[in-house]
Amino acid sequence: MNALAATNRNFRLAARLLGLDSKLEKSLLIPFREIKVECTIPQDDGTLATFVGFRVQHDNARGPMKGGIRYHPEVEHDEVNALAQLMTWKTAVANIPYGGAKGGIGCDPGELSTSELERLTRVFTQKIHDLIGIHTDVPAPDMGTGPQTMAWILDEYSKFHGYSPAVVTGKPTDLGGSLGRDAATGRGVVFATEALLNDHGKAISGQKFVIQGFGNVGSWAARLIHEKGGKIVAVSDVTGAIKNTNGIDIPSLLNHVKENKGINGFHGGDSLDPELILVEDCDILIPAALGGIINRENANDIKAKFIIEAANHPTDPAADEILSKKGVVILPDIYANSGGVTVSYFEWVQNIQGFLWDEKKVNNELKTYMTNAFKDVKKMCQRYNCDLRMGAFTLGVNRVARATVTRAKIESVEPKSSVNCQGLVGITKPVEFGYSLFFLHDVDRPGPDWRSWQMPRNHNHNGFWSQGGSTNPTQRTKAAVEKAEEIMANTPKTGQPKCVILVLQPSKKIKLLASNTIIKSGTYLREQNPDGKDRLSDAA
Repeated sequence: MNALAATNRNFRLAARLLGLDSKLEKSLLIPFREIKVECTIPQDDGTLATFVGFRVQHDNARGPMKGGIRYHPEVEHDEVNALAQLMTWKTAVANIPYGGAKGGIGCDPGELSTSELERLTRVFTQKIHDLIGIHTDVPAPDMGTGPQTMAWILDEYSKFHGYSPAVVTGKPTDLGGSLGRDAATGRGVVFATEALLNDHGKAISGQKFVIQGFGNVGSWAARLIHEKGGKIVAVSDVTGAIKNTNGIDIPSLLNHVKENKGINGFHGGDSLDPELILVEDCDILIPAALGGIINRENANDIKAKFIIEAANHPTDPAADEILSKKGVVILPDIYANSGGVTVSYFEWVQNIQGFLWDEKKVNNELKTYMTNAFKDVKKMCQRYNCDLRMGAFTLGVNRVARATVTRAKIESVEPKSSVNCQGLVGITKPVEFGYSLFFLHDVDRPGPDWRSWQMPRNHNHNGFWSQGGSTNPTQRTKAAVEKAEEIMANTPKTGQPKCVILVLQPSKKIKLLASNTIIKSGTYLREQNPDGKDRLSDAA
């Protein structure tokens, strides 16, 4: 399954858990804008070369769109589309005020000279400069690009719009780049790993790690894990792979890679087939290279107890199912590798404020964001009885959905009441999406059947009567609340939280603070006034 199909699958599973209306689901899935441009440049030998560039701007409900630009021969539309969508959910999971975007050029940067890369970058920027901007779309480095690429984009963009350091992140520090940005994704992976291990009563120290991919992310993760006492027993990159069951000397390996442009030739371990590194014996596997490398063919042979997805989409959905049955815990990419975009956000903030943070502040803030995000993901896992991937997706999708509806980018999809409710009051707007909804009536003659209430087709709902056996309104209300609690206790768990909706008399705008089984905040009473017109009033 390709990256786009897998991402769409995860989104739809999350949307189903959340009970999203089909109209909202479609709105969230379709990109805001897709850009495809021709980039023709003169090569150093005088010939012309043409490349195709992409920029997919997925969603801006929560803020400017954000995402990297990659230079790689396999860059194509579906991949960029999938990665842009992932950025939308990733920024929402991290709880930073961005939407998602992604871009790239189909080229092999290793076969282009520095001057050719500069010309290519400037031509690409000329083609898209009107469609990016500080409060519109903020690019960043990705595979095959880096701080120098961002410097070229900044310079070319500034020719049209004036000096604008916040238009890109991941810049050199001399041009407004943030301290700590280079290590941010790898450091975020380590903070995420610590959060997961702490949740399981473990620590990094003493654990055996395998790291597939030793570029920026993998090498920084290795360095920091080594400093914290973790034992890295195997690593790989495009030049080869090595293993050492006693633990690789990471500082020596980093020096070797710096001098030799790769792992190949390092004498601190035994040579290993790069194809087999994923199935090496370890406690924690960190894929930090290309996507789709954990699949149906190798999933059964993986020995790790935990997988930390430092790369984008490294695990195929089929492998997900196999690993889940084996009890392997997977920390998903939209959380695990969000350290880079989080520090990009810090850089953007610093540029707008014109105030530089020191590196200690950057790292401390990153740890806070990563720790809080893990807690939020776990809450969604508990609420929907799902794994960490679905916990992260439901968290991200729900935040974007709520922003979309709140901004009225599409018509609200909340339940609507019939106008002929004959004086009944109903709580009609739960805080979250995706509840099993129950109706209670505390009056003897409720008027129209409860089925006249128009419900989203994705929701499960049942109707119940509670007359209370008394003419006293307070006693009837108490009986209704008791009935609600009974329903909550006795209804089989469905993997979704349950919300009880009470339909009450209009004169009794009671605050149901005594019952913690009832949604209390963000809900509304819809009542029919004597003049026959509905009005909304805060129930809490």
